Amino acid sequence: MKRNVPINSATLYSGRSRHTIDGSNRIMMPSEWREAGAPVRFFVIVSPAEDHLIICPPPVFETFLAEVRADTVDKTQIPEIERQLNNRVRQVSLDRFGRLPLPREFTTRVGIGQHGEIVGRFSKFEIWAHDKLETPQPARDDALATVSRKLQSI
Repeated sequence: MKRNVPINSATLYSGRSRHTIDGSNRIMMPSEWREAGAPVRFFVIVSPAEDHLIICPPPVFETFLAEVRADTVDKTQIPEIERQLNNRVRQVSLDRFGRLPLPREFTTRVGIGQHGEIVGRFSKFEIWAHDKLETPQPARDDALATVSRKLQSI
């Protein structure tokens, strides 16, 4: 049952879960991410390393796009940047059962097969192939140290 509690889109996507990708290339969104008021339309983006998908609700993607445009010194490059970005981005909508359609060319490109690992990043989330998710030890240790320092200030 959907609750009528206001959704905080800055922290909605937390946690991690593994889900099957069905024959129509859809993955089930975690139920706690589908509460009343939660986004139903998303931008699916191929990560720069082409090893996972980044899923953003429209406000997060629109903020990113505005920052790209503002940070581009040579404004004549914006059309080409937008064309290149279009090779990595598709808009999708959840179906009535809470399944997120994933563009097949994107799942193939990043190596996601029959299962996807959904990883929350608070205002957005990622979908990984299970075997690609592990972060190299030094990067993981650096991130853990940063998180530990920040948690001490809560």
